[in-house]
Amino acid sequence: MPKETLYQPRNLKIADKWRDYYNPLINLRVRLITTWLFDYQQGIVSNIQWLYRFVERRDATISAIIGRRTAAIKKLGWSIKTVPEKDLPEGFTAADAEAQKSALRENYARIDNIAAAIEWLALGQFRGYAHLEKHYNGDGDLCHLEPVPQWNWARAGLIGDWAYNRQALQVFWNPDAPDTQLTPIDHTRFVIREVSHPILEAIVINYIRKSMNQKDWDAFIETYGLPSVFIEVPGDAPVGTDGKLDPAYLEAAQGVASDARGVLPPGCKIVTVTGGHGGGAQNPFIEHIRYIDEQAVLAGTGGLLTMLAKSGSGTLAGEAHKDTFEELAEAEAAEISALFQCQIDKPILEERFPLQPALAYFQLAAPEATDTAQVVADAATLRTAGYEVDQTQLEAKTGYTLKPVAVTPGAAPAEPIIPEAESRALVANAA
Repeated sequence: MPKETLYQPRNLKIADKWRDYYNPLINLRVRLITTWLFDYQQGIVSNIQWLYRFVERRDATISAIIGRRTAAIKKLGWSIKTVPEKDLPEGFTAADAEAQKSALRENYARIDNIAAAIEWLALGQFRGYAHLEKHYNGDGDLCHLEPVPQWNWARAGLIGDWAYNRQALQVFWNPDAPDTQLTPIDHTRFVIREVSHPILEAIVINYIRKSMNQKDWDAFIETYGLPSVFIEVPGDAPVGTDGKLDPAYLEAAQGVASDARGVLPPGCKIVTVTGGHGGGAQNPFIEHIRYIDEQAVLAGTGGLLTMLAKSGSGTLAGEAHKDTFEELAEAEAAEISALFQCQIDKPILEERFPLQPALAYFQLAAPEATDTAQVVADAATLRTAGYEVDQTQLEAKTGYTLKPVAVTPGAAPAEPIIPEAESRALVANAA
C-alpha cells in the first residue's frame, strides 16, 4: 500500500499561504456571496468555504450552535459491535463474529486521533462535506485520519469526483482536461462525508444582513443614544449692543450643553430632547437581528429549537435544549457510524476475512444504560424456570458483588422476610 499522502499540513502552508492574507469579510456583499454559492454548485468551493471559516468564528449564534452540536457528539463513545447470534448468516458462528470484532478493535485502537476525526466529520453538517485522509504506518496499517481543510478541494460539478486543491484556488475542475493545480484522489484513501443540506449555506447570506443591521444600529446609537441637551435662558438674560446674548453668558451655557457639566448663570434651565421614532428613541434593529438569529438556530437544530436561551423558563428550557442536542447527536452518530462501516470497516474485513460477510461493525453511540432491577428480575425468573445465571455475568451487569447465603447443613431454608407475592411486586415497581 502506498505511504504517500496528498495533504501534509506543514508543506501546504507554502502552497496556500496567500489565504492567510485574504479576508473575505472586507467589501463583502450579498451579490458576492450568491456568486460564490453558485460557484459551489459547479464544484468551485474554495472561496465560499473560506468565508464559512470566518462566519463560524465571528458570529456568536453560529459559533454557539457549532459548539453545542459538537459537544454532544464528543460525549458519545465508540465501540465495536457484533451481529446478534440469532441474526448470523447460515454457516457462521459467534466465534467468527468475535474474530472480526477483535480485528476491527485492533485497527481502531491504532488510530491516534479518532475523537478529532469524528468531530471533523460532524462539522461537515455545517460546511456541506468533510474529508479525512487515511495515513498508514510503516507496516501499512491505518494509524491516523487527517482532516483536510474544506477550502483545499475542487469538484467536477455538484456531485462529481473530488480533486485535491493544493493552493486553495477558486478553480473549476474538468476531469477530461486535467489541471496541474488539481490532483484527482483515490477515494479508498479517504473517509468522505457529504451533506445535501449544509447549515451554513442556508444562513450565510443572513450573516451579512445581520452585519449591516449592526452597523446601522451603531449609527443609530451615535445619533439617539444620548439625549440632546439645550439651555433655556431666562427672559432677562444680559444681551449686548447687537441684541444677542452676552458672549460670556453664551459661552457658559454652551459649555454645559456640550458635555453636560459646568456652572450655569442664574435662571437657566437644562432641557433634554429625546429623538427617535414615535416620540421616543426606539430601536428598530434589534427585532430584525433577533429574527436572523432565530433563523440560524432553526437551521442549526433542524427546527427543533427557535432560540438557544429562553428567559424565565429555568430548568425546563435547559432540559429541552439538552434533549434537542442529544437527539441531533444520536442521528448524526448513526450517519458517521455508517460512514466508518463502509469506508474503514469494509476494506479491513475484506482483506482479513475475504470470504465472510461483515459480522462486526463500528458504532458511535451513547453508552448503553443497564436496568439493574430488570436484570435481577430476569435472573430470578430464569432460576424459577430451572436455569442458573452465571455469577460473573450477573455481577458485571448489576455492578454488585454477589455472595451466596450461608445455610446451616440440615436446617430448613429460612423463610423470606418479604412474602413472595410482595417481593415480585417490589421488583416490578423497581423496574
